[in-house]
Amino acid sequence: MKKTLYVSDLDGTLLNNSARLSDFTRKTLESLMAQGVSFTYASARSYVSASSVLDGFEPTIPSIIYNGTFVRACNGKLSLVDKFKDGEARVILSKLISAGICPLVYAFIDDKELFSYVEDDLRDGVLEFVNEHLDDPRRNPTSADKLDLGEIFHFTCIDSEERLIPLYEALKDEHQCVYYKEQYSGRWWLEIHPQGATKANAILKLKSMLGADRVVCFGDGVNDISMFEVCDECYAPSNAQDEVKAIANAIIDSNENDGVAKWLLGNLGE
Repeated sequence: MKKTLYVSDLDGTLLNNSARLSDFTRKTLESLMAQGVSFTYASARSYVSASSVLDGFEPTIPSIIYNGTFVRACNGKLSLVDKFKDGEARVILSKLISAGICPLVYAFIDDKELFSYVEDDLRDGVLEFVNEHLDDPRRNPTSADKLDLGEIFHFTCIDSEERLIPLYEALKDEHQCVYYKEQYSGRWWLEIHPQGATKANAILKLKSMLGADRVVCFGDGVNDISMFEVCDECYAPSNAQDEVKAIANAIIDSNENDGVAKWLLGNLGE
């Protein structure tokens, strides 16, 4: 019998508009996993951020975080999908600073996962982000000359379209860049990863790790397109972006109406 891996994006797909799992979705997923269904998530969020919105819900198989930069095992071990080449991250950082961007720089520093930012240069979206993460153990306020410390694996920029679009155009051919309007705040984000760090590559890695024969995925945003292209079946909630809907096998109910859970229950439930 073929083993199928089911993977869902979180925000705008599995989570409702309040960035939470509904009781129906939670109970459905827990029931299906108890029956042996291999279900997990692939998110732009970190594990800390994902855990905060999942509120105790944990897949029984590894998950995908940071838009495919890592596959995270249930014991917390991180498997890197791709990394910046020598010197690349510091070149990117220099370009961001030169463009007047106040970036969030994610890195392993002394074996700790941290996000660093210039403490005396907080503005607009970054200030809002930091204030929402005051209790986050990864928070690392620092000075401009220490932003490039450690093994950098991810950048987040929250700024205006005018500042971010030129950077996206300048960086997108050499690195994995995701430029989008964040659905909860309405602010523009640019996330920059190593070239091979995609949800698609992370899913293929996880598929191999689990010995799965096929993959079914769910997603709503442009950063989900790569995983749609490598999965055997892909489904978009009715609230998804048009370019995602265009390549989906079918459109399912919206994230607000438990679309993923209803599809899984209808196709896998007893």
